[in-house]
Order: sequence, then structure tokens, then C-alpha cells
Amino acid sequence: MQGGVDAMFSNITLRGLLAPGGHVAWTALVGAALWKVRGNQPLSMAHLTDIRFLRVFLMSVALHMIWNSNLPSPFFIRHIILVGLAWLVILLFVQDGLKQVRDEQKALGITPPGQERTAPATA
Repeated sequence: MQGGVDAMFSNITLRGLLAPGGHVAWTALVGAALWKVRGNQPLSMAHLTDIRFLRVFLMSVALHMIWNSNLPSPFFIRHIILVGLAWLVILLFVQDGLKQVRDEQKALGITPPGQERTAPATA
């Protein structure tokens, strides 16, 4: 084993720091895409062939391939960019989910917390 225990701990630490932008993020993206195309239908094989799901799935596969590639990348720039891209798409899914909640609240006539109307003060 080259580098010994120090190299092993260095590798483990690096993998731990990068994990939230790697497998965790890619899995979250695929799960969010599947949730999005499923809607409130029972899960079926048709959902796995939906182009909206396939786009996100293939993007996750591409991110993983680039992550594992031997492209030159000083100071882990490649990994940092890939983490940023994955989390940007995750945040877009979160925004979409919040919009769905707001739309559903509006359709049901529910006033979201913090937006209650107060009666004007009378003198």
C-alpha cells in the first residue's frame, strides 16, 4: 500500500467531504425526477421511460462518469464544479416542489403561515 495509513486517512477524509456532491446528490436527483414524473399515480415502468425522468437519470450518469474520469483537475476543480451542478439541479427541484405546495394551498384556500392578514388598527 503506497502512502500507508496517512494516505488511507487522507483518501477517506476526501471521500467524506465530497460525498454530498457525489452519490448522495445523484441519487437525490434520480429520486426527485421519479417523484416528479410519477405525480400521484402508482409507480409503473412507464415512469422509467418518461423523457423527463430519463433526462435527469442520464445527467446523473454523465456527472458520475465525469467524476470518475481521468481528466486533469488541479485542486479538485472538476469535483467542485460537478458538486455545484448537482446541487443547482437539486435546488431547482426543491423550488418546483415548493411551488406545487403553494399552488395546492391556493387551490384549497389555505393561507400559508406568515401571510395571514391582520385587521387594520382602529383608533
